Amino acid sequence: MFGRLPWFALLRRMRAFFFLVFLDMNGKPSGLGVLPLVGRSTQAFQDRAVAESTADECNNPSMSNDFDDVFEDHAREQRVRDADVKRYEAWERWLDELTVALQPVADAAMAHGHQATVTRLPNRIVEFEIRFKEHPFAPASCSFAGIFPPGGETAVYVDSNGPGRFDDPRDPMRRPLTRFSMDDARNYVTSMIRSASKLLP
Repeated sequence: MFGRLPWFALLRRMRAFFFLVFLDMNGKPSGLGVLPLVGRSTQAFQDRAVAESTADECNNPSMSNDFDDVFEDHAREQRVRDADVKRYEAWERWLDELTVALQPVADAAMAHGHQATVTRLPNRIVEFEIRFKEHPFAPASCSFAGIFPPGGETAVYVDSNGPGRFDDPRDPMRRPLTRFSMDDARNYVTSMIRSASKLLP
């Protein structure tokens, strides 16, 4: 009789264990501590899909070529801008030399009683103007301007005006900067002065 008591106790404990387990499974999880397995699997799948999509875009040859074209265009434009800056700087230095070279011509004209000036204009132009003492209100002038063709050599454009409003003492001249010396500039101004003096009454 007493030999069956341990078995009854073990049976009661097993029934209590299963009862507590099934009771615990009936409770609804709050979801605050751990995400459901299904939710975590979905999130992992979405993250993986985004990563693969990003990798595909980075490895897309057409997109890479587009970016390469943009960078090459920018580099090409930068080289053009740098070349233009150097050309303008060279032209500015040439104008400085021209101003000094033409000043003796102006001094010689003033020694004969005329009014003569060499002016550096703000638009990269040097202008020589003379007013003859017999006709101070009929000035004659010539200007030296630069021409900067894209990808070409800088050229000098020389034009003359007066005396009077529509008289041109000399025809305009255009010549590459490398083939236009200071002697050419002085000769042009001197010829302009002689031609203008002949046009005066």
